[in-house]
Amino acid sequence: MKPFVKLLNFEINRFSRIYLVLILLTVICQFTSVAWESSNMMDRAETVMREKGLQADDFLKQSQPFYFSDIHNSLLFMAPIVIGICALLFYNFFIWYRDWFTGSPFIYRLLMIPVSRMKIFYAKTAALLLMVFGLIAFQMILFPIEDGLFHILVPGEFRTSVSYSETLKSSLLLSLLVPETFLEFILYYGIGIMLVLLLNTFILFERSFRWLGICMAFVFGLAAALILMIPFLLNQTGARLYPSEIIYLQIAAAACVALISFMASRYLLQKKITV
Repeated sequence: MKPFVKLLNFEINRFSRIYLVLILLTVICQFTSVAWESSNMMDRAETVMREKGLQADDFLKQSQPFYFSDIHNSLLFMAPIVIGICALLFYNFFIWYRDWFTGSPFIYRLLMIPVSRMKIFYAKTAALLLMVFGLIAFQMILFPIEDGLFHILVPGEFRTSVSYSETLKSSLLLSLLVPETFLEFILYYGIGIMLVLLLNTFILFERSFRWLGICMAFVFGLAAALILMIPFLLNQTGARLYPSEIIYLQIAAAACVALISFMASRYLLQKKITV
């Protein structure tokens, strides 16, 4: 356990500066978005009331009140979330290829450590997953603070408060990051973990067999996609599955792909990659 913890700490420290930049970018962009959009909302309302000589009650009869969810869909608010997703996808390649493409490939030193090679695999995968969940948790902490800022900047008569779940459902991306039900949470994050394992397998295929490995990774990816499509194919053939049954089948298919990816990665790392 101790070697794994050391490897995990090592992997996280290598990306910590970029990770802090992502956190700062999220804070700056989202708070700027809340302030900017709230100010624009009130400017529009005041302009209409001044031009038409309306009071707040009359304005609200002609126009809908403002919602915090309106800000969620702005480009500036969503940009750091998308950038964070792209950065972590890049990090999944970075943590493997950086070790190979240096002046003196560091991967050789890692593979020669007198511990199971799978501990290296576990550490790299766990580091990525911890960073993903860390960003999501941080985003959840920011939401109430941003909502409070919205309430300060937009007077009560011009806004309508909605439940937290309704606010999240207003954005497709946010509803995926924070699913409404536990079953959807298992499905979405299970698929996310599966994709991480798949990417790791693709990288190990390429590192093991080079150009042939790229072709093998492509075929492996097609096979994984076919397995994931089984619930939809069953539903199209007249099986008449309930929505919950489709979700269960999707979870099972994702788990099957994740297990196959894990076993393939284990075989490649232990048998095909040499130092």
